Amino acid sequence: MGYKKIIIFGTFLLANLAFSAPVNEANRIIDIQQRQLEQERVRQRQEKMQREF
Repeated sequence: MGYKKIIIFGTFLLANLAFSAPVNEANRIIDIQQRQLEQERVRQRQEKMQREF
């Protein structure tokens, strides 16, 4: 019974390590995309203000 718990715990630990990297990478990509969208919005606002003057 003790070995079974160790194997289950080890498997769970490995799964957490394996899946945390892709999640972190995905979050980083999403952050970059959100920053790019915000920069595009700012640029469009600036262009609109220049056209109005």
